[in-house]
Amino acid sequence: MSNVHVAIPGRTDIILLPVADLRMRYDVRRELNEDRVLLFMELYESEAKVPPIAVVRGTTDIHDGRHRKAALEHLNRLHAECVLVDSMGLADLLMDAFAKNMSDAPFPPTREDAIYVIRQLLDVGVSGTQVLKRFGAHFRPSQARKLLETAQTNILKAKITRAKNAVAHNNMSVGEAAEAHGVELERLQAEITGLKKRRRANDIAEVKTGITNRFRSNSAKNIAVFRGLLEKFEDGELVETQVLEVLLHVQRLNQDGSKRIDSWLERFAALKGSMKAKS
Repeated sequence: MSNVHVAIPGRTDIILLPVADLRMRYDVRRELNEDRVLLFMELYESEAKVPPIAVVRGTTDIHDGRHRKAALEHLNRLHAECVLVDSMGLADLLMDAFAKNMSDAPFPPTREDAIYVIRQLLDVGVSGTQVLKRFGAHFRPSQARKLLETAQTNILKAKITRAKNAVAHNNMSVGEAAEAHGVELERLQAEITGLKKRRRANDIAEVKTGITNRFRSNSAKNIAVFRGLLEKFEDGELVETQVLEVLLHVQRLNQDGSKRIDSWLERFAALKGSMKAKS
């Protein structure tokens, strides 16, 4: 059956296309949501109004309508009403489709879906700054940053896995695999061998190391707290006085800590004096 053009007042031309010919060249969801498929099946069976599947002009690539296609397949429908959308760059296609899905309740994209889209954007060369800008329309700044960080971490893990497999199965050296898959050589070596650098130290050095590690651990925890405070302030969840109250509290604690060190230095100086007097 040839494509049938149907005139819809005030709408872009709608055509009938064979369901079997529709394909997914890109997607904004990691997997089908079966509840969403069932919803469309019920709508089709009840002859309710269902939006046409969006297809990229000049192709049979689905831009928006993966779940509608699945519903039609389950119902053994041969043709689907499709609306044509102009072709764009992949990044623009992804963001346009994502926006359509975000506004399409009751089953909007999940957090994993958003990360999936960000990974695709990064893969085609979109910078992290641009990702944050594009996702700013759908998420708070702190949420967008966390999604981006997770996507970047997932990409790095995937690269390391491919590099390790290349060493194990493709007879590549560690250096060759690191270069081929864009992984830092030392990071890949550590992943493969599991070796950690160890330094021999005398007792004093070990004491200093222990103190340093505990200090850094506490500092890292505080930094995470501070970052969270600033993100919530940026998102409007906290007001200026609340953030300032916490920061000033930590500042006072640090000042108290400095005073305690001064007292220990004084006690040490006094102890040295008494030992000299005894000798």
